[in-house]
Amino acid sequence: MLAALDVAEGHKVVEIGTGTGWNTALLCERLGGDQVFTRRAPVA
Repeated sequence: MLAALDVAEGHKVVEIGTGTGWNTALLCERLGGDQVFTRRAPVA
């Protein structure tokens, strides 16, 4: 899925509903933590 996203240096990403945070961690590794923003949906 991240390969299809084709992110590159300088891109900013909003990750919504990350669950375990695995994708967020991979995106932070690729882009840097200051380029990735996370929002989790509240658990009902």
